Amino acid sequence: HNIIKNIPSLDKYTNLEVLWLDGNNIGKEGCRSIANLLQNNSSRLRLLRLASNDIGDEEAEMLADSLKHNTTLTYLDLGGNKFKEKGLRAFLKLLNDIASIGNTYNSNHTLTGLGLSNSSPFLKSAEMEKHIRSSLTINRGSDAPGQLKVIETQLNSVLRMELCRLQGIEYSYNSIFANIDDVFLPNIIALVGRKHGQDELYRMLIATAPDLTSIISRRAVLPERIAENAAQVVALNAAHVRQVADLKAENLQQTAALDVKRLELERELESIESGQGGVPSLADTSIASIQRSSGKKRDRSV
Repeated sequence: HNIIKNIPSLDKYTNLEVLWLDGNNIGKEGCRSIANLLQNNSSRLRLLRLASNDIGDEEAEMLADSLKHNTTLTYLDLGGNKFKEKGLRAFLKLLNDIASIGNTYNSNHTLTGLGLSNSSPFLKSAEMEKHIRSSLTINRGSDAPGQLKVIETQLNSVLRMELCRLQGIEYSYNSIFANIDDVFLPNIIALVGRKHGQDELYRMLIATAPDLTSIISRRAVLPERIAENAAQVVALNAAHVRQVADLKAENLQQTAALDVKRLELERELESIESGQGGVPSLADTSIASIQRSSGKKRDRSV
């Protein structure tokens, strides 16, 4: 095989649809360059062969992380490489992250083929490969793979417990219901009964009994609450109408008082301008003063 020690930056080659690099020592930097291409939203790469490249756990995790939001790559061949449990766990989480319903629903549903090394002698690795193959089967055959993965794994306590263990996540049966709106619980419980049988249905009923009781009680009081709400709306509207009427009456009174004052000021101004009444002019004041002074002088001379 040819040995490629240095791969140039590939993120510019977004038109690549097939990349075949089997049997080359591409190294960590080569994996990083390929990961950058896979993370590029413009990438059109749909088939990638990296078999027998001495890829370890760190490089496998790097490639898996780069595919979280990739929607073009459908086949990846990693057969004949040296990654083990950590690398397998990264691809299991990529295809079905069991941490929450939302994580499972938003896992990678584009990858439909993943070539892995020969079956590992270690039980945990073999279990991981089994669940990886199961997720790939769902990706290939379902029109709604996210929904189906939720139904098959999140709503199945046995599989969910197993996936939590394999992915290093603490398992709690009740924690799943924190992500479900109470209103949808009855429909989900019915779905579980149809899909996973009576045992799973019984387990879910026990876990959700308090929430179901709350829903039933709430349904009983909702009509009353709706009527109370409608009455409050009517009362608020009536109060608003009264407030508007009071403000309008007060505004009219203030306007009428200002009109009266304006008329008084206009009459006073008119009286001053016509010389009738009001404040005497400066000339009139001066003449009256002179006349008073003259009268006083005449009185003294007599």
